[in-house]
Amino acid sequence: MVQGNSKNTVAEGSVPVVTVEAGKRAEGAFSNPTLTTAMGTDEQKCDMGDGKKKLLTASPDEYKVSGDEKQEMSEDDGGSTNGSSMDARGMSTSDDDSSQVGAAQGIREVTFYETTAVTAEQLTSLAKEAVREAAAEAESCAGDFRAALGAILCSPSVETMLLRICRVKIFSVELHKGFSQSNLELLGALKKLKYWYVMPQSSFLQLITTAATVLGVECDALAKFTDSAMRFRPDGALECPRVRELVKALDLSVYLQNEKELETAEPHAVYPTSTYRDCDGHVLATSDDSLIESVMSTTLTTTIKIEAGVLDPESLTLRTVYAPLGRCVCVIDSRVDDLYGKRLDTYYAHHNIQLTKLRFRSMEADKGLETVEKILASLKQQGVGRNEPILIVGGGVISDLGGFAAALYHRNTPYVMLCTSIVSGIDAGPSPRTCCDADGYKNLFGAYHPPVLTLTDRSLFGTLHEGWLRHGIAEIIKMAVVKDIKLFELLEDVGPELIRSKFGTADGTAPELARKCDLIVGKAMHSYVQAEYGNLWETHQCRPHAYGHTWSPGYEIPAGMLHGHAVATGMGWGAFLAMKKGFISRVQLSRVLNLISNMELSLYHPIMDDAKRIYTTQLKIVQKRGGHLCAPVPKGEIGKCGYIQDLTLQEITDCLQEYRQLCAVYPRAGRGIDAHCADVGLEDPATVGERKVEQRLKESISENDMLKKKLAAMEAEMEILRCKCEDCEDPLNKLLPGSVSVPQNEETPTVNV
Repeated sequence: MVQGNSKNTVAEGSVPVVTVEAGKRAEGAFSNPTLTTAMGTDEQKCDMGDGKKKLLTASPDEYKVSGDEKQEMSEDDGGSTNGSSMDARGMSTSDDDSSQVGAAQGIREVTFYETTAVTAEQLTSLAKEAVREAAAEAESCAGDFRAALGAILCSPSVETMLLRICRVKIFSVELHKGFSQSNLELLGALKKLKYWYVMPQSSFLQLITTAATVLGVECDALAKFTDSAMRFRPDGALECPRVRELVKALDLSVYLQNEKELETAEPHAVYPTSTYRDCDGHVLATSDDSLIESVMSTTLTTTIKIEAGVLDPESLTLRTVYAPLGRCVCVIDSRVDDLYGKRLDTYYAHHNIQLTKLRFRSMEADKGLETVEKILASLKQQGVGRNEPILIVGGGVISDLGGFAAALYHRNTPYVMLCTSIVSGIDAGPSPRTCCDADGYKNLFGAYHPPVLTLTDRSLFGTLHEGWLRHGIAEIIKMAVVKDIKLFELLEDVGPELIRSKFGTADGTAPELARKCDLIVGKAMHSYVQAEYGNLWETHQCRPHAYGHTWSPGYEIPAGMLHGHAVATGMGWGAFLAMKKGFISRVQLSRVLNLISNMELSLYHPIMDDAKRIYTTQLKIVQKRGGHLCAPVPKGEIGKCGYIQDLTLQEITDCLQEYRQLCAVYPRAGRGIDAHCADVGLEDPATVGERKVEQRLKESISENDMLKKKLAAMEAEMEILRCKCEDCEDPLNKLLPGSVSVPQNEETPTVNV
């Protein structure tokens, strides 16, 4: 343990200066309870002011797992603990059998972190004991929230949990599986508590309170201290002080020693760039380093919540994220700001959080690199930190653009997505695929960067144009056809009433319809993340959620179509191809086409008559998908997915003719309602290229006119300076760089620079 002096003066900072002597009460803000430290021994004591002593006898070494325990844990729950020893760089060399064989062959092995395995049951038990003691300390504390936090940190069970959790590989799949039958709210809190050293004190108290609540521990006093901490603003600072600062101020030596060890053993816990991701790696090298083989991995954590009233002042969801930071930088669709901007202002003012809104027009026509660059410049101007989650508010376009900007800013900045449309609410919002259009092609540029928190609030759908609702439903149908038959049946049941009632938000909506709308949103979201989150970086192309997105990207923009209608045509034709390939029956095809048509979406568009365009799109898709077509379509039954791998130009031509004839018998000859961007008041994306060319032409003409005027003025000045006498040196030789020669019988000088 770290040994201290008998008298310690806490450095002045965001907490009051407190002098603590062994056996004496401290004076100042921490006088109740008083924190005293017994120095010169391996015992650390906290005198809580009521005569009782808390013994903090544990050493950080006690929270390291022995070899036998590691073996047992690895066998029981597949933990990632390694038994290696650390070198001076914080790397370790494994002592297992495989490394001994490697050593015999002259191969050196490097692993990077020392983490311990723990089961969900063990972690839950640790948390329950910790929050019980934390709640008890809060009940007996008469000071402010910092005094309560100091007492909580000195509680033996809290200490046990904190020293253990910061060494756990908290984002491991095995640990998550252990919570599958348990409390997901507790899991969410524990994932964050790993980073308690660098956590704002208010966030720490909030997480302890959350854990206590979900574990059924009475915590009224703790909740009051949490609320006080959330409202606390240090003089001249926005952010609440971190827990680490209090640990140092109180000279809690067990924690301080543990922090030093973590710097090499598990630096994620004490110096994280972001608390939403960690990484790992393994390196093997020959003895002369002429050959090195390595593997690297990054693990992300994200949370999705479907809840109503996110912007009601009583909601604590956004406050929990931004109150500890003291501010929120918000990238918002300008139309959404017109509708909900005042509610945002009111919410953040109510919680005493500084709000900065960055407004951007976010039509399909704006989905280009120019808008991404504007967002990046605005984030830089606001000085957004790499560990500060941006809030993105709006629909599918701003979620793609804002998420892409967040991926580029500092190479990776976290963001929270508040979804205000169907497309963002169940598809683009939680998606890791952030992007923008370019060169007349959909989503040509992008990055894989999911939000750390996605919030879908169905009540925000009430202001959407029916056309926007309709085209968003296409993304729900997509998941129903290839992932979830129950969702498909729900959509068949509710039908176009989903549009008329604006997803159950219209006045007079029956409770049963509202319940079904909640089910539809939830099932669509779950189906989507089932398909997406196991293949975050598209490392393979068996992607059910790409149904409808194989051929439509080639004609969506030229046709000026809304994305959902373009996808619907791709789904309809894809289902027809699935029937032709023998994947599904005619009856199943009919159900798919009927659902798309009943929702007033497009089955067909005249631009699809151009078979060569669609074939060219297919060739580009094959390039994008690593040399594979992998066109997802329903197979076997509705709710199941298969893939078409080969489709010739002749097959495309013949099938399109048959499909057009089939669509002719459907209402509106297969055409959708409000199928184009212009139909719902949006700028036609098909005109974007022309508009940009025209703008560049105007700028070039203007620049040429200006240059001509400057050139004429310079020529006039030069003519005045030019000497007419044959015996004199031309003054232009002195004015222009290089040598100037004026050949006989020529008026224009030749300049050699």
